Amino acid sequence: MIPYSPPNPPDRNTQASYPYSPGPSLWDTSLAWGSAPKVNGAFAAGATQIDLTGLGSGWLPLGAWFTIGGEPDLYVLQADALVVNGIAAGVLISPGLADDVADQSEVGDFNALISDADLTMQESRMPALGKKISAIGTGSTAYDGKRALAKRDIGQWLFRRGYALSGIRDLTQFNRAAVYLELSYIYRDLATRNDEISADKAAYYLTQFGTEIESISIIYSPPPDGGEQAGKRSVATWWRS
Repeated sequence: MIPYSPPNPPDRNTQASYPYSPGPSLWDTSLAWGSAPKVNGAFAAGATQIDLTGLGSGWLPLGAWFTIGGEPDLYVLQADALVVNGIAAGVLISPGLADDVADQSEVGDFNALISDADLTMQESRMPALGKKISAIGTGSTAYDGKRALAKRDIGQWLFRRGYALSGIRDLTQFNRAAVYLELSYIYRDLATRNDEISADKAAYYLTQFGTEIESISIIYSPPPDGGEQAGKRSVATWWRS
């Protein structure tokens, strides 16, 4: 069997692989989302760009999962969104809105998948170790952007197996897999030519990710709107290089 090989992380200066554009305090989601985020304005079903208000400050990160109006449909940010004066305009989401959304509809469940505390529970020195400034003086760290990549890769894993994102009913079942994948990316970034420990840990957590995600009995309801992936349950292969 050919082992699983995830796609390489995108170049930080391009949009070729992912709509990836990290901003300051990218993962400080408690500050960015604030305490009572809401939809700013009314939007029709199918819309893939919305405005949010009642936010804090910073950036809403690519890959964040959330609900609107207490409905079970899940949406994912397709690009980082800058919050200015509590408002994020032109927020790109996927899939499109399942129904018409009223002004001031509540936004929730945005922290439903993976947190820094989850990393610490698995690795006591994480994410602090990964947040240390790199030695090459770029100002970036091994931690930056890895959660977005992990969420994005899990979303692609689901899509390739015929699952519509809006049909996933319990995000928490992917939490451990997401932790393993994020740790594998962080340790891969930490690894140097003389650092076999980080390289070994990267390989270990990548293997754990594959084992974990393949063992999940996914809680799923095909979307009633006949979306592109609705009802499809094909078994695809892992991405292979």
